[in-house]
Amino acid sequence: MKYSYKWLKDLVGFRQDVRGIADVFSRYAFDAEVSGNNLEIKLQPNRIGDASGHLGMAKELGFALKKSVHSPEISYKKSDFKTSEFVEIEVKDKRLCPRYTALYAELPKLGQTPVWMEQRLMDCGLRPINAVVDIMNYVMLEYGQPLHAFDFDKLAKTSSPRRSLQRSAGQKKAKIIVRLGQEGESITTLEDKTYKLTGKELLITDLLGPLAVAGIKGGKRAEVGSKTKAVVVEAANFDAVSIRKTSRELGIKTDASWRFENFLDPNLTSQAMQRVAYFLQDICSARIANDFVDAYPKKVSAKTIRVSLEDMEKIIGMPVKAKDAESIFKTFATKIIKQGGGVYVLKVSTLRQDLSLKEDVAEELARFIGYDKIPAATTEELVKAPEQSNEINLKRKIQDELVKLGFDETMNYSLIKNADIEISRHEGDKKDYIRVTGPVSKEYEFLRRSLATGLLKNISENAKNFDKVKIFEVGHVFSEENSLPKENIQLGLAVFGNTDAQVQFRELRGCLENLFKSLGVTEFVTKRGIAGGHDYLFYKFNENEEGHFAHITNFWKKILDDYDIKGPVSYAEISVDNLLSKNRLAKTYQEINRLPVVKRDLSFFVDKNLEYSAIDDKINSSLMEGNPELFDIFEKDGKKSFSFHLYFRVADRTLTDKEVDGEMKKIIAGLEVIGAEIR
Repeated sequence: MKYSYKWLKDLVGFRQDVRGIADVFSRYAFDAEVSGNNLEIKLQPNRIGDASGHLGMAKELGFALKKSVHSPEISYKKSDFKTSEFVEIEVKDKRLCPRYTALYAELPKLGQTPVWMEQRLMDCGLRPINAVVDIMNYVMLEYGQPLHAFDFDKLAKTSSPRRSLQRSAGQKKAKIIVRLGQEGESITTLEDKTYKLTGKELLITDLLGPLAVAGIKGGKRAEVGSKTKAVVVEAANFDAVSIRKTSRELGIKTDASWRFENFLDPNLTSQAMQRVAYFLQDICSARIANDFVDAYPKKVSAKTIRVSLEDMEKIIGMPVKAKDAESIFKTFATKIIKQGGGVYVLKVSTLRQDLSLKEDVAEELARFIGYDKIPAATTEELVKAPEQSNEINLKRKIQDELVKLGFDETMNYSLIKNADIEISRHEGDKKDYIRVTGPVSKEYEFLRRSLATGLLKNISENAKNFDKVKIFEVGHVFSEENSLPKENIQLGLAVFGNTDAQVQFRELRGCLENLFKSLGVTEFVTKRGIAGGHDYLFYKFNENEEGHFAHITNFWKKILDDYDIKGPVSYAEISVDNLLSKNRLAKTYQEINRLPVVKRDLSFFVDKNLEYSAIDDKINSSLMEGNPELFDIFEKDGKKSFSFHLYFRVADRTLTDKEVDGEMKKIIAGLEVIGAEIR
């Protein structure tokens, strides 16, 4: 917000230049910058209520510079008529409008805005319009209280009164009603823009309809102009939440709405109204009613905060002298009651609605004393090791291990499109997916049941630029259990880039088993098979355990075609929740086997259409260590050649050549059953 340097100087009487004043504000927790010959200050939302006016900022500056603040002139000559003789106020919803103050004034002339007032308005970014409007804006910038003036003659009345500068007998009243709008109503604002209303907006109306959108924008119908002979001035207080919603819905942001959105003091209206009356008389020679009409059923009183110097020291971290504390208390308290022992009861000005706790008072003390004065202190007694999260530790371990294995991590949305469900029918019909209530986009209204959809899309995009893609994601998937939503953490891995699906499948299997071992999962059973023309592999903790915690598969070609993926994709999905619940992450240590390993190579031809799982089942032995290591593969004359490294070792003895030869004969015999030709 812009503040006039000369205006502040007149109020406080300092000698510093504009840069020096900006530095003072910045020192006391206001972000201030020089803007030409004036100041641009970014107010925190909790300080808009008391500091959005020059008078509020002058009080801050006066205390900082140890200067007194000049009080604005508010005295004026009152006429012998009352506002209530001309204006009646009805507030329909007192929660949305806690206070509505109105003043009637007669204008023998519109008057000319003084040059000094026009200059201050322009310093603050406002354009001078006419004397009455300029007075309203000036007082708003001075006190922080928005005001508005209606042309009295343009307000609806029960009958047309005789207009003169003298009160007429039987004068009919204009009735101002504060109410919610009605659906279908509209209002044309001062800028000649018409807005359709929904019935949720708070309005200022008369008997004919809307005059203004409360706290936001005035209407055209009762605009003050060169022919205006009498005005009704409004100074009101409105519910902050209501103003914020209406401002957002209508797309109107004004200086007034900004202030009302951030909670103004209802007691401010009468002070601002007296200042307006002074200027109307001084500039426009107005005849001012001798009272206000004031609808203020539930008065806001000062809050009480009990503090002690001991509490302040504990909160701030340094002792505070009673003299300094009392001096600072006077900046926001209307009454200070000493109770002895460094205890005070403070009656806080209603302007400072940001102060309600002793911690708020401590912040004011620290701000004025100076944050740089707070001594540094060790806090070793407060330092403790953070609590460990098994879930976070497991995720980090998985990420580290998979990156070592050449994978890149991805992150996808938990919401999927309807089209993705149509592609992934094998995961369940649409009714099996959880629909989000009130989705942001109609395209994304279902929660994913698997990580596969997102990873397939990642592969589709990356395959355009890379020959090989290895990716993974740790994320949440959603399903229903007993008609209630259930959220689980899954790990998905996908590999693309090898034209031989079987080799790629085996690569992913090896990566998965290496991951298991790094996590301490060393004992599991597997189940292999063929479904729909592709291999799958289930891993279980043991034969009797229900369900599985991981599986590997090759995607169906139709799904790959739907995502425009040219080549096979091997995919694995793991239940991270099951890993956590089974406490498989305990560190286990195994003595290094110091006995020699016996290595044998095995090469053979098989029919090229033979599924790899059939081969995998035959290459096993109780004396083998780890899995067979595939190191060569090629096709020739309708046959496919595989070459493996086999490693034999046990823990209790050194194996003899005779034992290993016997195991090799068993493996070869098993391969010959499926038509293998040993090379």
